[in-house]
Amino acid sequence: MDSELDDDDGADDLAERFADVNIDGCSTELIWQRLTDSERAEFEKFVNSEKVCGLVELWVPWWYISSQTLVEEIGKESTTVNAIPPVLADIQHIEQLAKCGTSDLLSFNIINVLYAYAYVARLYNGEHLAMASESATVMLDISESLSRGVFSDASLAVGGCVSRLESSAARAHFVSREYSVSVVDDVCKIIAGAQRTPLPYPLSALSDCHHVFRAERKEASCQRKKSGTGEKRADEDRKRYYAVEKKLEYLISWLSSHGQTLLDLLPALELESCELTTQLAVHKSEQAQVEEVIEQKKSAKKQGPLIEEMSSS
Repeated sequence: MDSELDDDDGADDLAERFADVNIDGCSTELIWQRLTDSERAEFEKFVNSEKVCGLVELWVPWWYISSQTLVEEIGKESTTVNAIPPVLADIQHIEQLAKCGTSDLLSFNIINVLYAYAYVARLYNGEHLAMASESATVMLDISESLSRGVFSDASLAVGGCVSRLESSAARAHFVSREYSVSVVDDVCKIIAGAQRTPLPYPLSALSDCHHVFRAERKEASCQRKKSGTGEKRADEDRKRYYAVEKKLEYLISWLSSHGQTLLDLLPALELESCELTTQLAVHKSEQAQVEEVIEQKKSAKKQGPLIEEMSSS
């Protein structure tokens, strides 16, 4: 009876929060802002579960586009695969941005950022740009390289993201261990497309990241003008997003001249993907064995002892 009352209260609360919202005409970002943290977490898990397949057509990442799909019949609609994002234009040459030289660790930092990007793009089913506010938050929580983090090899670059998702740093965005491991393969595919012309995949991915943070910075400015409150917080957010944009421009500039360096790391990254997949399979196997033992013990308790001591008369 109590659960039924709780459900009714939850439904009433939801109705009150959306009383002034036209669901058919408003933006997805407004709807997302009206949801509670638990509702958002539940939605994110649902989006990445098998149940969603029957309701929503799952987005196919653009880095899965084959050479055959690059040329499409005129007038033919494509509903599952997004076009490759355009590479950011008018970026200064790396020699102009880094007159004192660059670090040899930049390629690992790029891998760390690519993981966060691929994670977010899948998480929001290709709507990461439309949900720029949420996407920017998730990427900043997952990728330390977007702030001040530095990594010394490919394994640590992706492992850092996986670890943050399983700790308090980015736990709110955690979907499953399987999902986290699968994103490593996405990063491999993006890097493997480094030789694609005229849109190398890593440059497209970093440029798409840049579009997300630029969109959110502009949105933060608009919200501040409309509300007239939270000026200090809005200024801090804008400065933070602007700093990320500049860092991404720096990485894009460096990658434009050192794309081969990223390709050289692909074998190590593919090996890391295989190792994580193997570890996951072993963990699931061990977990299944433990669950089987627990079920056997539960069944034995229900059946009771096979031999009972006769009471003395």
